[in-house]
Amino acid sequence: MWKHSFACMLFLSGCATAPQTDSLPPRPLADSNPARPDPAPDWIREWRTESIALPPAFAPQLPLGDEVLLFAPGWSTPGAEDHWSYVFQISVEELGMQLGEFLELYYDGLCELVARGKGLELPANPSTTTLVELSPGVYRGKIELFDVFGDGSPLSLNIDVQVLRSCWETHIVGQVSPQERSHAIWRKLDAAIFEFSGVRSPSVPGPIVNGTTSKSPLLRGGSTKPR
Repeated sequence: MWKHSFACMLFLSGCATAPQTDSLPPRPLADSNPARPDPAPDWIREWRTESIALPPAFAPQLPLGDEVLLFAPGWSTPGAEDHWSYVFQISVEELGMQLGEFLELYYDGLCELVARGKGLELPANPSTTTLVELSPGVYRGKIELFDVFGDGSPLSLNIDVQVLRSCWETHIVGQVSPQERSHAIWRKLDAAIFEFSGVRSPSVPGPIVNGTTSKSPLLRGGSTKPR
């Protein structure tokens, strides 16, 4: 999956001339966006990278692809300011489902897997996704789930997601944190996602309103999942 460059995204040049590379994708917005973040500082070296093949064992319904994640140092430490804070890039040949459904299947499976290992009891379908569309391909929302890396208590995650389509794949690039977007961790997430995937954060102020969703069928996470 990673051999295909982001340089071939639909807002750039055509498929026939797109280069291929074995490195991380180039920064497609870097030259056109004067408000881009500064180069990643030294602290990003403390963030841990992980790559997994899709579908993962905890969510076999997901399509084939790859996921690369970059975790803040305290992402799995309850009480840390950067608990549950990370960025990710998912690349699949075909999404094949609504974006919200994809995220719910992923977080349902992750929570259930970790909860079993820790002896925590969760309700069925433990995550709920709410998204709104800020601009074409750019979404902001909340994921309600349970802190399975802590004591299993309810947890609300803020998430910014961008869906980018290339000649070969669909890329889902996201930033996640339970902190409000005024918190300093989001400035680090902005820098991390740019360094990581070459994509600038939407950086749109204001909280999402629980229960508010876009009318687009793509965004109706949970509308087809039994509760």
